[in-house]
Amino acid sequence: MKCHTLSWSVTGFTSIFICAMLSISNQAYALDLVAFGRSCLNQEQALNADRKAIEATELERLRARQRQNSLPEDDYAQELADLENTLDACLETEPNSGYCHQVRMQYDELRYRAEKAREDNFTELNNTTLANNDSLYERELFIQKKERFEDLCRDSDAHYSLLNSPSAYQAVCGSATAKHSITCSFTD
Repeated sequence: MKCHTLSWSVTGFTSIFICAMLSISNQAYALDLVAFGRSCLNQEQALNADRKAIEATELERLRARQRQNSLPEDDYAQELADLENTLDACLETEPNSGYCHQVRMQYDELRYRAEKAREDNFTELNNTTLANNDSLYERELFIQKKERFEDLCRDSDAHYSLLNSPSAYQAVCGSATAKHSITCSFTD
């Protein structure tokens, strides 16, 4: 009889020990899922910040391109034509008068401004071309980061485990903003 009781207590103890280890293992797994979920939320926030920065930069570049399309040297064209007509008329009547000298100075100044605007516009176009290359590079890096994020945090077994674990899901996705994130949803 003693042998049978001892056998049951060892078997019972072993069963209790195994159940306790499984429980601890499940809790550790849940803690790993919580850490995984929080890490994914942080990555998602960083990606959103990067996306907003890239969009703001591209919007500013678009506005600059629109300003460049107005071509500032064209603003001087009509004024230059008017001054040229006045200068021609002046040179025919009184070429050495103070008035003709003043018109000539205005014409030269305006021509200088038009040329400077043309050079500045050319420089800006070159800078825009370089900036567009930078923008393409930034966008490509962002796409790569987003793909890595989606592979890990949206299309992985750990992500589905997080969504299916009530305790881990609540710990990670308990707030209203987190519930609407990619990390806390089955779809994007």
